[in-house]
Amino acid sequence: MGNPFVRNKGRTLTLAILAAVFVTTAGSTPGSTDGPSLSLHIDLELSVPADGDTVRSGLDGVTLLFSGPVEPRLSSVRWIGTTGDTVSLRVTGAPDEPSTLTTEAPPGENGRQKLVWRTVSVDGHQAAGEISFVVAAPEFAAPSAAVITAAPDEPSDSVARESGGGESAGAAEFSTSRITARGLGLFCLLGFAGLLWFGLGTKILEEHRPHRLASILGLWAILLLAVDLLLWMSELRVPGAGLGETFSAVVGIRSGAVEIWRVGLAGAAFLLFTGTGMVRLGSVLAMAAVVIGALGGHQATIQPLVSLPINALHLGAATVWTGGLLLLASWPADALVEDMETGWTFTRVARRVSAAALLASAVILATAIAQEVLYLPSLGSLFDSGYGKLLLAKSVGFAALIGFGAYNRFRLLPALESGETGARPLQKGVRLEVIVVAVTVLIAVVLAQVPPPLD
Repeated sequence: MGNPFVRNKGRTLTLAILAAVFVTTAGSTPGSTDGPSLSLHIDLELSVPADGDTVRSGLDGVTLLFSGPVEPRLSSVRWIGTTGDTVSLRVTGAPDEPSTLTTEAPPGENGRQKLVWRTVSVDGHQAAGEISFVVAAPEFAAPSAAVITAAPDEPSDSVARESGGGESAGAAEFSTSRITARGLGLFCLLGFAGLLWFGLGTKILEEHRPHRLASILGLWAILLLAVDLLLWMSELRVPGAGLGETFSAVVGIRSGAVEIWRVGLAGAAFLLFTGTGMVRLGSVLAMAAVVIGALGGHQATIQPLVSLPINALHLGAATVWTGGLLLLASWPADALVEDMETGWTFTRVARRVSAAALLASAVILATAIAQEVLYLPSLGSLFDSGYGKLLLAKSVGFAALIGFGAYNRFRLLPALESGETGARPLQKGVRLEVIVVAVTVLIAVVLAQVPPPLD
């Protein structure tokens, strides 16, 4: 029979995660980033026809030119006629023009019409928008070169101009259900990999409570990251495409491969740890599942030779810090050395965690500053851009953790070692730190959806 306290703790954590996912998913509505997309997240730059144009003869097709490469297999264009009829147009791309999409000819019909488009950039961010135009053609007997009259207040010779109003809806959308699943999944993965890291070369994870917590976190990391992947695939799914076809397209882009590998590596680490007790190999695979995230997102498109290793170090240090906090939070605080199967006491574990956290915090601080230099054009961008404000919020969380860590290291840990206080005050502060880490991870997930103000 296991320890009832540990069993109840595991059930409580499970129920808390389920409740958070359920409440957020049930009450979530899609949201979009404010303002036009910037250079990292794709924009519709040109279109034929353009928003507001008048078409005088039949169109051979529609051409959309974006600010960066897009994935044709995950792109869709819907034509909406004057009476509301909707037709999905076949979308194609060209290997020599990765930023351009073309469609088949839309149905021939006079009157005001609309094109609703959606696409995905190579780094996995979505963009969507619509183009309204008027068709005033005498006939549609056979397709012919389009004759387009520019919209009012535009140069008359504009055949393919900037999309203007059609771009305003082009910001990538993301749901709070995905943010929650992804954020909690990444937190669980950081904790799982971090606990396994502390188990390297020691018998720490042979203690029941840390072992049980690592198992719970590993399982939930797999489940939540798999849910995030499925939610993302459902958002990317093109009308008429099956799940298998969407999965094949997702695998073909860098960010999709990263997400699939992350779930796979986390699953392999979990099975090795729980099934065979192979902490060493499990730790390597779990850390790989964390660090592989550096291959996707902003760092994959902004000076990748510099930003990829910086982000990998940032994630690795965050893993060590998170794992250390969870190890202290789960360790039997009042147990004597003779009560422990491994000979490790809370004080000894606290010293080990404190030393690792000190190094990890230095790495996180250095890499965070480097990322700020890479992603922000000026210090003022911290205050006048959505990305900068989220970065400030993340920095506040990190500063709070630094404050907690300094107090623990220089006040509570010496008092614990001298016998002045017991383990309870330190463990209570550590559990509060765990909550701050979880919130900071959620902020970081939202931050990854917002384009840096590189322009």
